[in-house]
Amino acid sequence: MARNLPNLSVLQQMARDDPAALERLRNEMVEQLINDAPERQHRRLRGLQFQIDAIRHSKRSPLRRCQILSEMMLESFAKLDSELNRLSNKRSKAAHRENNTTSTKVLPFQRRH
Repeated sequence: MARNLPNLSVLQQMARDDPAALERLRNEMVEQLINDAPERQHRRLRGLQFQIDAIRHSKRSPLRRCQILSEMMLESFAKLDSELNRLSNKRSKAAHRENNTTSTKVLPFQRRH
């Protein structure tokens, strides 16, 4: 069962007054998201979370962490977009070939003497 994210003012208060509780909440929600995903995706999601955690712990500046994670996300979206375009083009070409082969009619030429 998915846990709801508290509203912004509660999150701000947690960040200010109890950062450890905010971190526990983050960990719980990440675990819940991974557990709710199909089993075949768990390993990939855990690997991705490992990369995210490594970036979060290796960079001092919150802004720099945000920049790196945003770049990571944009790169992932670019790969997804590229793959979707490739599949769409492949599907379009197959449909075009199918339409051409089913609708083409060869007409015989008759010679006149």
